[in-house]
Amino acid sequence: MKNLGKIVLLLLLPLYLFGAGVQAALDRAVVEVGEYVTLSLTINGKDIKKPNLTQICGSEVLSTSSQTSIRMVNGQYSKNYILSYKFQPTKSCKIDPIDVVIGNQTYKTNVLELRVVPFKRSKNDPFTLTLTTDKKELYIGESFNLRVTLKQKLGAEVVDSRFVAPNLKGFWVKKESKPKQAQQGDTIVTTIDYTLAPQRAGELKIAPAQIQIASRAQSSMDMWSSFMPELRWKSYFSNALELNVKPLPNNVKLVGNFTIGMSIDKKKVKANEPVNITIEVKGDGNLEDIESFEPILDGVSVFADKIKINGNTLMQKIAMVADENFTIPPFELVFFDLKTKTTKRIATKPLSIEVVTPPKQKQQTTPSVISAPKQIQNEIATTSQQPVQKAQEFNFLVLLGAFVMGVAIGIVLGYKRVWQKAVKAKEKSYSLKDEKYLLVKLMPYKEDEKVAKIIETLEAKLYLGKDVSVNKKELKEVLKKFSLK
Repeated sequence: MKNLGKIVLLLLLPLYLFGAGVQAALDRAVVEVGEYVTLSLTINGKDIKKPNLTQICGSEVLSTSSQTSIRMVNGQYSKNYILSYKFQPTKSCKIDPIDVVIGNQTYKTNVLELRVVPFKRSKNDPFTLTLTTDKKELYIGESFNLRVTLKQKLGAEVVDSRFVAPNLKGFWVKKESKPKQAQQGDTIVTTIDYTLAPQRAGELKIAPAQIQIASRAQSSMDMWSSFMPELRWKSYFSNALELNVKPLPNNVKLVGNFTIGMSIDKKKVKANEPVNITIEVKGDGNLEDIESFEPILDGVSVFADKIKINGNTLMQKIAMVADENFTIPPFELVFFDLKTKTTKRIATKPLSIEVVTPPKQKQQTTPSVISAPKQIQNEIATTSQQPVQKAQEFNFLVLLGAFVMGVAIGIVLGYKRVWQKAVKAKEKSYSLKDEKYLLVKLMPYKEDEKVAKIIETLEAKLYLGKDVSVNKKELKEVLKKFSLK
């Protein structure tokens, strides 16, 4: 009976070697957070339908590869397919059986266990990554510095590397420096500096940064018995940081120390000619929270550009158009001063603008002929006292009436022509060929790209004295588009 069992086993062994089947394996069963793992499926058989794996252990499959090998045993060929799936697990898990279709039959892989342990920092690590900050307690919008420091020991093998910046969600990134590198003894130190500001109050956390290092792993042998170089990636993590962010007092939205100023191109303008002002705010603080300075003034059309921030300077340009005198109100800022721990209010000075209105055209005086009817009536009154025939008196009155009517019609027509000339003269004075008037007309449409370009050209010519001209073709298109002509 014992020999019978051995005989059966030997008869079944070729079926196992050359029959259909699938086997799953991991290159490592225990890894640290951030390390990569490869799942391999070894498949025997023909007409294989490769499984479509996009996630393993809840982590995205980063890359896939496949190999095919052929073996011959006792004159019989066996073909093996090895499918590899690379992923980066974040937690321990169990990999359940995977379905693989071979021919018309479905096979299942074996169950695998993967254990992910926390990243452990050691003094002997060839790479260390650290986060440091100059403040741990601060106010909303208060600027602070964050430094990422990477230390690499001389001689540490690096075939390739990838830096993953810390997650800065909940912070404004005001500035980011380029990496700086220096050698300190047997260590190469690389630093990156950030200038940040918290967006909300509470306990805010900066997640660890990460550096992925590729080094050469032990080479494997391919189907032709040749060694293939392989890379092994390992991740090194920094520490995390926690910040205590406090709300600003008195419902103030700005924090820091600022100055505000206003410049103007002219204080005396013609009616409907724009007055261009520039507001400038300088200082350290959350400039991003400053709202538009665009004022609302009765009888004044206001056109404000978007706020522009460059470093620690904020600028906004505003144009104002009116047909009578007006006053530019003060522009103010209220902020919390970190040095004095007090709320401060700063403002520009109000400024009066004189608008020169062109003199109104004098009304045409009534010709002296208008008094003719009264003189004639007097003459009629005088002559009526003399005895005349009724027929002659009637004819004289008819002629007199016709004369008076003709004079009146002439006066009306003359006045009409004078009025039409005045209207035309007024329309001409507001012709779109007038660059200043054109600038005013285009201001409401400055969000249009072509209009903005034309406005910039007109302002440069009118107020900066530059020798530039507007593209006539683009001007015609804009006038037609907004029905300005």
